[in-house]
Amino acid sequence: MNPAVASVAVLVFGLVCGSFLNAVIHRLPRGIGLAFPRRSFCPSCGRSLPWRENLPVASWLVLRGRCEGCGARISCRYPLVAVLTAGLLIWL
Repeated sequence: MNPAVASVAVLVFGLVCGSFLNAVIHRLPRGIGLAFPRRSFCPSCGRSLPWRENLPVASWLVLRGRCEGCGARISCRYPLVAVLTAGLLIWL
């Protein structure tokens, strides 16, 4: 396999894993299940996120760190965890 293609695949996998870690970090301490009762949602207004708002890092950048529904700020922790996880996987 081409090293560049492998690096991109690991990067994308790392971003997805980081996004899942964000869900774990946010939900488990609050007693919210990971799969049910709902999909990803805005921490402020509770609105379910459509797929286009649920792309790791890209959505946060496009929306400028704000919820499209209520306009509340979304913590920079979300893209940081995703990027750090991706960077760690690439480093490994």
